[in-house]
Amino acid sequence: MLLLLPATVTAGEGVVVLQSADIIPYDQAAQGILKIMGAPHTRIISFSGDIDKGRTIIQSLASSPEMVVAVGPEATYLLAVTSNQFKRFFCAVLNPDRILSKGTSYPGVSLNIPPEFQLHVIKTMLPGRKKVAIIHSSEKNEHLVEEFQRVASDLGLVIRPFLVNATSEVPEIPDRPDFDADVLLFVPDQMVILEDVVSLLVKKLLFKGIPVVGFNRWFSQNGAVLSFALDYNELGSQCGRLVRSLLQAGQLPGPLVHPPEKVRLIFNERVAQRLKITLPPNVRADIDEMTP
Repeated sequence: MLLLLPATVTAGEGVVVLQSADIIPYDQAAQGILKIMGAPHTRIISFSGDIDKGRTIIQSLASSPEMVVAVGPEATYLLAVTSNQFKRFFCAVLNPDRILSKGTSYPGVSLNIPPEFQLHVIKTMLPGRKKVAIIHSSEKNEHLVEEFQRVASDLGLVIRPFLVNATSEVPEIPDRPDFDADVLLFVPDQMVILEDVVSLLVKKLLFKGIPVVGFNRWFSQNGAVLSFALDYNELGSQCGRLVRSLLQAGQLPGPLVHPPEKVRLIFNERVAQRLKITLPPNVRADIDEMTP
């Protein structure tokens, strides 16, 4: 259950969790933090997507909390630009580098699944498929595609990037004469990831015998043979463990931004049978969920 507090927080608070919106993933992440930090010393406040309310809450905190943990991008941004002096940490943010500039950066856990992990899974669970297509829009994801290309070369894979300038171009990618991919990997991209568009694209690829890999449970339910999925409660627990370490030691080892520790692998057996894909026996135990 989400605990909503008034805008004014009393002096001596331990950890305040500032939640961007009242949605299930953020609720689960906040509860994961609470599970690790303990209810007596942790309070959850949601500003329900109201940015002005969020600013008011932050101003009311003054310097009393030991730590403020932002859940979601809006809360992460508001903590970055506040003049209040308190320790801060963020949780459950996709591409935090687009929110936090060098002068306002602070530690946290992102939603970005490392390219190394994704490509390693594709190589081991879909052996023999070396050409991985990625459809993306604009320069915002060019850096990500370059990172995939760097990792792919180390794994003996090849990334086939396809740049689109409009959503209408996405379903036509498999019909292009230069499309020679063995598998399509979806990455978060607002122009590309629209349900109707993705559904049409997946149908085309399945007809051509090309498997699709997605980045959440929805893809597995809609034709992807393999999907990466995050458990937001576990993500929150990871944030809680790091916050606890930060409070105890004063700093965290390793990078400023941590990737998710636990990524669930969902395998769609029905799609695999249709595409005549058989999981290697040595990797079957790595699957967290089989979709019949």
